[in-house]
Amino acid sequence: MNNRHGFTLVELMVVIVVIGILASLAIPRFMGVTEKAKLSEFKPVLKQAITLYNAWYQEKETFVTPTGNITSGNSDIGFDLPEGESRFEYSSVESADGVVVTAKLKKKVGKYETGKGADLNQKFEKNTVTKDIPW
Repeated sequence: MNNRHGFTLVELMVVIVVIGILASLAIPRFMGVTEKAKLSEFKPVLKQAITLYNAWYQEKETFVTPTGNITSGNSDIGFDLPEGESRFEYSSVESADGVVVTAKLKKKVGKYETGKGADLNQKFEKNTVTKDIPW
């Protein structure tokens, strides 16, 4: 009787090849999900800025603030930039009848080049979003 314990070299090689094939399929998908997560930062930040500008407008009847921009935060409307290293550069252009809040990439993320981003325009209760980054 042959008492066999363990696996043969061929069986181990087959398992290694199967694991390699599965890893080669999973890693590119994981990288795509990571890029999307990095790029999703700007959406809630722009929405928060517009919400705060709307509150300012309801109180002051103008979108113009003494600080004048959100590049380094805007204490007049209560806007703070996200903590930590941001992948986006935020700015706003204020006028009496509206505000345009913009997020642009600081550096390349995956296939998205520096300077790509989105604008969120606020003109008296009308929101329109224009994006360079497809979702």
